[in-house]
Amino acid sequence: MTRLLPILIFTIFCHKSQSQSRDSLFKHRPKRFFTRAGLTIVGTALLMTVDEPVREFWQNQNNLFLDRLERVGYHYGKPYSAFTFTGVTYLSGAVTKNEWLKDTGLTLGIGLFTSGMLQTGLKTLVGRSRPIEQRGAFAYNMFSDSPGYHSFPSGHVAVATSISYIIARRSKSV
Repeated sequence: MTRLLPILIFTIFCHKSQSQSRDSLFKHRPKRFFTRAGLTIVGTALLMTVDEPVREFWQNQNNLFLDRLERVGYHYGKPYSAFTFTGVTYLSGAVTKNEWLKDTGLTLGIGLFTSGMLQTGLKTLVGRSRPIEQRGAFAYNMFSDSPGYHSFPSGHVAVATSISYIIARRSKSV
């Protein structure tokens, strides 16, 4: 994966959107871009300060509803659920000749592949320790091959967010 990381970073920085190039983004809205980037960094740093107390709080919340809700989220974010949902969506569209389902299935596949590549690369780049390792919230080892340092970003969250976002964008408002 570390061999793919430079290619991934190069691809991200060289990509040009259809409506505006990377240069025009910085040229016409530098204040807005840097304000958002700064707020994102500061917000992330502030959230990290409460990481361990929040984790401890939720670990101590034991009841049947939350346990079942956790299981739903766990399976919703697993790759097997994503591949099954994507495949069934696409195949349903192919069998019924429904272009919306086929396009949605393809979009899901592309979105899941892209988010998977990004989150896998970021896990290696960031190198944050997994909570189960009990090294603390601020234990990092960038470019580590050890799975114990591949905690952030969460693969479950990447999968669940990709599916939810794509389905929301492809669906008409209620």
